[in-house]
Amino acid sequence: MEKDKCKELLNSISDQELIELTDVWKLKVKGFRKINNDNIKVARKLIVSEALKANNLAMISTFYKTLAEVQERNEEDDNDDVNEITNIRELSNDQLIEKFESGVKLHVILGVLYTSSEGEHHNAADEFLKAIFQKYNVQSIDELVKKNVVKKVEINDVVETKENIPTNDEDESGNERVLKKLESKNQNLQKQLDNWEQKFSKLKKEYKDEKQTWIKEKFQLLQDIAKEKSNYEKTKSDIEKLKTNQQTLEEEIKKYKKEIAHLHARLINTNKDTTQKAKAVEEKELTQTTIKKILIVGDPKNKIVKESKNPEFIIVNPKEIIESEEIPQFHEVWILDYLVPIPLKRKIIKKFEGNARNFSDFNKVKIFLEKGKI
Repeated sequence: MEKDKCKELLNSISDQELIELTDVWKLKVKGFRKINNDNIKVARKLIVSEALKANNLAMISTFYKTLAEVQERNEEDDNDDVNEITNIRELSNDQLIEKFESGVKLHVILGVLYTSSEGEHHNAADEFLKAIFQKYNVQSIDELVKKNVVKKVEINDVVETKENIPTNDEDESGNERVLKKLESKNQNLQKQLDNWEQKFSKLKKEYKDEKQTWIKEKFQLLQDIAKEKSNYEKTKSDIEKLKTNQQTLEEEIKKYKKEIAHLHARLINTNKDTTQKAKAVEEKELTQTTIKKILIVGDPKNKIVKESKNPEFIIVNPKEIIESEEIPQFHEVWILDYLVPIPLKRKIIKKFEGNARNFSDFNKVKIFLEKGKI
């Protein structure tokens, strides 16, 4: 039941009945140990506010649903006293007005209609209120209560019953019949009230048990959600770490690729240099193997010796060639006898035995070169 509809319903309840229902509904009103006739006027607004709280609103809705269920179960009961509020959801607007004016309490009619799961019953309650407001020339339930319309309607049965009670001058047996009828009606209504209270207590207990189950399920769901959220955050953190690591690795790969490219270029250049150097060495070695180097002892001061490319003459001093330990590489040693003293000549021949040639003059050198006997 919607909160605003419940508030209208509560405002239609008389002070005396609200005292009773507050006890039935077990409403705890702050500042009041027990609601009674002495404090109902002061406590009424607080009672309404307490009743409109979510838990109490659900409980009051259950109370009126229970009334509707009792009506459905009593549908085929032949007792008119029990059936005076039955079948409210099946009545037309005119029939609802008739029930109201015959003594069925306004809050019962509204409660049964507004707690229905069918929207048509809610519309029926709204149409019923419009008709009542129009008939009694009021704009709201509060005005209806102020005019005492609700109170007057609720006591119609009592007034009519009193009018039917015989006077003192009438037969005593008539009084007894009326009293018995009232007692019987009171007993039936008390039984019905007890039945409602039992069913309401049962439903309230079931609601409490269901609420505990809901609380446990809610707690479990919150735990599951927290766990999933934790897993999600961990997974998210791991993904971020992986992204960071991937980025770092990609940067390192780029760095290594650059280094590899640089090393590859250096390797190519090194190979090129090595090839060139090897070629130069080979050429040098080839040159060295083809060009004869002659150590000529004594300086003939001749142009032929100086300009000769092959053989290549290396002029050395007689004394130096004997004393020096480091002698240039050579193929043969030519000794110019006319320029080298005999003692030194002997020493040179002895030192270079097998590789030395003697020339008595430079003409002999020229003839030897021309014949190409080297």
